[in-house]
Amino acid sequence: MRLRILLSLMLLLLLAGCKPSISDTGENIINTGRFLDDVIVVAHVGAPYEATYNSLGGFALAKKYGADAVEFDISLTKDNQHVVMHGPSMEMNSTCQHLMKNVAEYTLEELKADCALNNGEPIRTLEEMLLEIKDWFDYYFIELKVYDQNKISLQADDVAKTIKTFSLENKTIVTSYDHDALKKVVNQGIVGGRDTYTPNEFTHLNNSAYEYFLTDFRVLDNSIIDFIAHTDRKLVAYTASDLAQFKQIYDMGIRIIMTDDIKNTMHYVLSGSN
Repeated sequence: MRLRILLSLMLLLLLAGCKPSISDTGENIINTGRFLDDVIVVAHVGAPYEATYNSLGGFALAKKYGADAVEFDISLTKDNQHVVMHGPSMEMNSTCQHLMKNVAEYTLEELKADCALNNGEPIRTLEEMLLEIKDWFDYYFIELKVYDQNKISLQADDVAKTIKTFSLENKTIVTSYDHDALKKVVNQGIVGGRDTYTPNEFTHLNNSAYEYFLTDFRVLDNSIIDFIAHTDRKLVAYTASDLAQFKQIYDMGIRIIMTDDIKNTMHYVLSGSN
């Protein structure tokens, strides 16, 4: 009887050890239930092949499929409110595309009254979106879009304040192609990710305030990947359009990968089958 109890306890401990977790540094995923246990998969704008991008519905699908992280864009309205939209135009995912206006030409009230996403969802502020999804993912990559250089400080202050309001400092990486805006965000204690198409920037990694660097996987080569591997910075490659490209990026040795094909990618990551 005692032996049976002892064996049962050992089995419970073994099963507990198999629960998925991500290290505090974000460098490794330890998940014995996954086929690939060393990769962080980032759902680019949710699930764009099945849902309106930057939508709650798309993020819900990414969560359903098991994405480790989600990436989305934020833009500023005329009255200085961050909304979850790529901008600057109202683009193809909005019912206001035909008006040929930019996000910055609307106040938040006007935007909510006149426009919606193509799937019928309301356009949400950053705060409204985080309220919905703050417990869904291990990491949040928020791309800060800057279309008015005079509002850089305002944008940096607002996004940092909102992230801290939800206590997401340890789970959020703010990314941007605008160096000045990103630097101001990082100075407020938020982790920064530098978006760049220029491989030469990687030679300055050790003097950079940014913990993450994000770039198109097609500009990377072995020398850049090896160089970054010997720093304490993290490389994020974007954007795999399908499972074949995800595998290509993975075989390059990159372990944080952004993808549009979140459904098929996560099926492969979890099960090993195509």
